[in-house]
Amino acid sequence: MANYPAAIADLRSLDDRNGVVYDADKKSVFFAKDHNDIIAEIEAIEAELGVEPKGSAADVVARLEAIEAAIGDLEDAGYITAASTNTLTNKRITPRIGTVADAATVTPTGDDSDQYNITALAQAATIAAPSGTPVNGQKLVIRIKDNGTARALTWNAIYRVIGCTLPTTTVLGKTHYIGCIYNEAATKWDVLAVAAEA
Repeated sequence: MANYPAAIADLRSLDDRNGVVYDADKKSVFFAKDHNDIIAEIEAIEAELGVEPKGSAADVVARLEAIEAAIGDLEDAGYITAASTNTLTNKRITPRIGTVADAATVTPTGDDSDQYNITALAQAATIAAPSGTPVNGQKLVIRIKDNGTARALTWNAIYRVIGCTLPTTTVLGKTHYIGCIYNEAATKWDVLAVAAEA
């Protein structure tokens, strides 16, 4: 019982089972009968800690107010928090990259990719609507390269071209970039740029 506070350990009443005598160490773990009242143990824990563990309503409110004040202090000091509106200067945001080598249906991961790479397309492919729930103005770049043979491409209707043309086939061994931005009003990924390696 060395791991228990004294106020708790003293409450425990253990004895040998009929016909068996345990050594002291074994009795202190779990082999012997335990006659303890759980309520008494909880009260002992509370007494040992010197507080009511769950805290009174006033304690909880005070703690929350202290946390809120600390967050306000951080915002005032220029730290970034979930609610702050900071202007960042000379900070790099590392793009999130999703990748698939080859698939008949390619589904870009819209919620966790800023760029989605298709690295070795070995068959005709349909580029499906990105997964997830996009937000208005969200950017997505799709990069496509075949495996050395030109491959046909079909695009989901959610991709709407504006001022460019979506490729219907790859150029063998060349890298293609398709730049999109999500248009919440139209529920479309507007394609604003298409480029292929020379």
